[in-house]
Amino acid sequence: MTRCPHIADTALWLDGEAGERAENIARHVLLCPVCKAHADTIRRFDFAAREAASRVKAPPALVERLNDLDAAQPVPSRAPLTRRRMFGGITAAASVAAVGSAALIHSTGSNDLPMAIFGDFATHIAADRKQDVSTTDVEALADWFRPKLPFTLPRLTSLSEFDLIGGRLCWFLDRRIAVFNFEHGGKALGLYLAEADGLTCLNKSLPAADKNPAIVSQDMLNGAFWRNKGLAHALAGEASADVIKEAIRILHPVTGLRTG
Repeated sequence: MTRCPHIADTALWLDGEAGERAENIARHVLLCPVCKAHADTIRRFDFAAREAASRVKAPPALVERLNDLDAAQPVPSRAPLTRRRMFGGITAAASVAAVGSAALIHSTGSNDLPMAIFGDFATHIAADRKQDVSTTDVEALADWFRPKLPFTLPRLTSLSEFDLIGGRLCWFLDRRIAVFNFEHGGKALGLYLAEADGLTCLNKSLPAADKNPAIVSQDMLNGAFWRNKGLAHALAGEASADVIKEAIRILHPVTGLRTG
């Protein structure tokens, strides 16, 4: 595959550092197979590094040394939490192990929905990326999504206790993905919708609509994953597993809530 001259822009875009160029870069990533693949790789490494940071404990002497170095070079409070900062300080100790933890990518498979969703969500929060559209009107957001998606959006039931704040159009797992972003009790969560073909959940098939969704917790994030009428559904974020379960009582066909 030929190297794209714009590939360096991908990391800037993912880190929220592209400024006014962000929209143009996003359009390029949607159309360029090289940059799409590069963005997927960055997201997966981010996820593996966070996983290592949550599980691997560095030797106390190394942690103390890294703390001293971090204190000697304070980061301005307004600086965005980019990948460079995220892997600095104490996290750097775990990041050494993250290189080995990249095996997670292979152990779960490249089409694993929870891994990809958690990776995207964590990157979105860490980089403080903006919504593509900021709105509290679910119908207006659906109207914005429809001409941009290769699938028909399901009818979305209102989540009265969850505050819609906007949406994002993403590209990963080799497909376009619509994300409806919500807040609940100060915690962020997103409803991801995409074509389900080829996607898995922890090396198994995505649960069908007549089954209970898969509830997965990873790296301090929680999510529910299922498929319905050819679409993959994922509700994931910082909210507790109980809050996720509360939401899927509205969103999942088995519990009387329908998304289609």
